[in-house]
Amino acid sequence: MYGMAGNALTDSTKKKFILDFLQYADIGIEDLETIEISPDDLPETIDDDMQKTLKKKKVVVSSRTIYDGTLKESGIARFSLGGHESEGTTKMFELSPLIYRSLKEGRTLIIDEFDSRFHPLLTRKIVELYNSPQNKDAQLIFVTHDTNLLSSDLLRRDQIDFVEKDKYGVSHLYTLVEIKGVRNNASFEKDYIQGKYGAIPFLGNFSLLLDSE
Repeated sequence: MYGMAGNALTDSTKKKFILDFLQYADIGIEDLETIEISPDDLPETIDDDMQKTLKKKKVVVSSRTIYDGTLKESGIARFSLGGHESEGTTKMFELSPLIYRSLKEGRTLIIDEFDSRFHPLLTRKIVELYNSPQNKDAQLIFVTHDTNLLSSDLLRRDQIDFVEKDKYGVSHLYTLVEIKGVRNNASFEKDYIQGKYGAIPFLGNFSLLLDSE
């Protein structure tokens, strides 16, 4: 995914979408570019993160404005995105061309662990993007443990599925619309946490761990 996102930067339209996507998410990156680097061009002593990055042979460099002690702009700092940016920023960068293609071509995008390394407000904004009237054909299917997304203001009942594992370890999938008596404007998150929809873990008494020898 990282390599595909790096290749997308060679297309001016895709690059603009990626930069806009990152900037709207308040990441602070102002520009991205790819640089071809040969290991022969590097000093003998480099850190492990940089070595991992250079195995890709094409390094993505991010640019940010830096400020001095008086909060005045003092220049531009450039970093290896894969080696120095956060895991959340890297994940956003990797997903951005997939989201672009999904929206532009009306494709279905499937994301596992959607909320991993993302702020809850960001995941909500991405879901809103797919639910917007401007999106005619693209579809987002994601797996998440983020109950903040269980909102009747964000999702319809037929857009919410649960997975419940029985005592034999078999997983069962069912949609919220199959559960009788649930109003369209119900508090989905609160009701789910209270166990009204199932698909919640049956947790033991963790305080007993403090008494264990």
